[in-house]
Amino acid sequence: MPVLGLLLGAACAAAGISGCGRNIREAVGSDLEAPGTFGAEAVAPILGSFAPTSVRLHPLSRWDAQAAEPTLLIYVELLDDSNDPVKWPASVTLTITPSGGPLMTTIAELASATAAAGGTPADGAATPVRFRFAALDASAAARTFDPVSRSYLARLTGLPRWAKGRPQVTVDILSICPLPPDSVIELEYQGVVNPRQAAPAPVTAPTPPATPAAASPDGM
Repeated sequence: MPVLGLLLGAACAAAGISGCGRNIREAVGSDLEAPGTFGAEAVAPILGSFAPTSVRLHPLSRWDAQAAEPTLLIYVELLDDSNDPVKWPASVTLTITPSGGPLMTTIAELASATAAAGGTPADGAATPVRFRFAALDASAAARTFDPVSRSYLARLTGLPRWAKGRPQVTVDILSICPLPPDSVIELEYQGVVNPRQAAPAPVTAPTPPATPAAASPDGM
């Protein structure tokens, strides 16, 4: 038995764990019901049966009332053919439009769940704001995937001035998921984040009145 296996066995024994071990080797015909079913061409349809078939905006999506600046928490949930959530590599584009207001587009290719990449958006409501996101490897997925909701969490910050009022927004989702050996799955969805979905702000003690400050140039 390899030294690593001995060490693993000893650690499991010390922890009182039975059946603890992992051995990766090349499959042979005797391991399978039908020899050769682990070939690349045969594995693709097996993977396809577990692949996402739809995407949706998870109900936990909301404005973050605890954040100092307007922050959208967008949860993107991938669902399989049984409507169960799945964890699958994906790149995501989000289009955010304030409902009933001037058109503003946010195209997000999520780089991580916690930080927006690149620059501060212009003040104009029609100026696109770009974030980066791709959960295409294990480390990126681990940073972005929320195990409670079983969905990918995008924390969108650095939004233009219209976001200061935390309005109702329409969220269009486009998700591109790879499907081995040489295909992709394209999934689309449109949902709404309502201001009432924001988590309640923490209760704080009243502060004494301060000297009124001069209004900012934009009146906000």
